[in-house]
Amino acid sequence: MSNEIAAAPAQESTAPPAAEVSPTPEQVTSGAPPTEGTSAETPAGERPRAQERIEELAAQNKALREYGEFFRQRFEESQRQPAAAAPVQEQPDPEPDADSFDDPKAYAKAYSAWTRKQGAKEVASAIEQARSEGKAAGEKAFAKAREEERLRGMNDQFAVRSQQFADKNPDYLTVISNPALTFMNGEFLEVIKSSEKGPELAFHIGKDPKLVARLAGKSVPQRLTELGRIEAELSRPAPPPKVTAAPAPPTPIGGGAGGQVDPSKLSTDEWIAWRTKDIQSKRQAR
Repeated sequence: MSNEIAAAPAQESTAPPAAEVSPTPEQVTSGAPPTEGTSAETPAGERPRAQERIEELAAQNKALREYGEFFRQRFEESQRQPAAAAPVQEQPDPEPDADSFDDPKAYAKAYSAWTRKQGAKEVASAIEQARSEGKAAGEKAFAKAREEERLRGMNDQFAVRSQQFADKNPDYLTVISNPALTFMNGEFLEVIKSSEKGPELAFHIGKDPKLVARLAGKSVPQRLTELGRIEAELSRPAPPPKVTAAPAPPTPIGGGAGGQVDPSKLSTDEWIAWRTKDIQSKRQAR
């Protein structure tokens, strides 16, 4: 294609050729190409050279357009091209008007230059469009892949926790298969699956018919609020066993084998009673 562009008469002089024949009324003095038989330089029956050159430039313009389309298709197939610089705002570049030229050769050169510029603009525009479309498609595909990976990981973890919970609660699968739990879907179900207590939450809800009916009548935000309260309640540690203030029943002193008492095994009250009796016995022995 570069050979075709190089074929343009870029080095030809724009000065009008020396007149070999005296001007006649039939000669063309405007910028329009001469018609057949009206110039002494164009034999009858042959096309004017300027007209042929214009047609040649039009063919070059068409070739440039086809090349731009081909280049755009190549860029659509590749999404890893370097980012292009910001497009520069260009001034309008209208097509040259043949009536504004006195010399057909000057018009041909101007038209050739304008055609090359338009072709380059179309190629650059096609490249930028293909790059933008490829970048948007790549970002969309990447976001979709990440979301699928997140959901797959969440489901796998929930399946493991469900199996562990079902080992300790054999009726777990039966409870969560309740057809009344149709509201357990979408964002509500995703929150349950994401929770460390997900199986316990589902089991707790499924076992309570009143809670099921209440959640089924709520909106999604209300359900999520209720779910948060339930999870907080299930996460609360169990209260410690109550310790009674009543003293332990006394152990009979001297009830051991051979009348021997082990002071380390006595309560405080028992030890005081034992020690008091022992002191009294020793005093009486004196």
